[in-house]
Amino acid sequence: MVDWRTFDFAGWVERMRAFYATLPVRLEGVDLTHEAGDDAAWIRPPLTGDELTRFECDLPRAIPPALARFLCTASSGIDAVYFWEPPEEIQRHLFKIYGWHAINGGIYELCSTRAMLEQLKFVQRCAEDPDIWPEDMPGEREFRQHTLPIGAVGPDDHVALDLRDHPEDPPVHYLGHMESYTIAEHFTDFLVQWERLAYLDPSRLERFRDPESGYWRTDTELAVRLRAFVG
Repeated sequence: MVDWRTFDFAGWVERMRAFYATLPVRLEGVDLTHEAGDDAAWIRPPLTGDELTRFECDLPRAIPPALARFLCTASSGIDAVYFWEPPEEIQRHLFKIYGWHAINGGIYELCSTRAMLEQLKFVQRCAEDPDIWPEDMPGEREFRQHTLPIGAVGPDDHVALDLRDHPEDPPVHYLGHMESYTIAEHFTDFLVQWERLAYLDPSRLERFRDPESGYWRTDTELAVRLRAFVG
């Protein structure tokens, strides 16, 4: 467990910035959602104390202290994804490690104050729609009513904080359109583990989850090989 009180959130963002800056060098032909070097387009500056107060007033969910510290010391939103389809001879090697022939990376509008409210409204609408989550799946419906989305994965899926547990640094769950599951015990742990998994699309990291806890594990041989492959 990483202590959110002492964790260097700004340093985490800087390492992500450096990772994206060197992607075109490491992965020839990689597609990015932003121009290389145009950091301002995808890493927004931290909030001031007054801005955080106003954001808290607009959001109908409590902002956990760990997330608030991220927003005020690191960034008020990160929006970058990447895609790489390697040559066919590399695809076979990649599939053995990753389970996919191409790499999808990133999360849309991660910890974004300009998108979090809309993400929350979307998740709430889905939770209340019986056509999406019928009455025989009350757990999924109830679960979504206690979460705070912190990023989008594609058009319908999200990563979200479970506000029922560990209120200072909550668990992180993957909210899929078919099911939800835990991927990290705490928000800060999520950042650490995701960095070690090369910021890959969370929907494609099933084989890196611990079979008992469900949390991402990055100390396995498979995870080490993945990091070495992506860089």
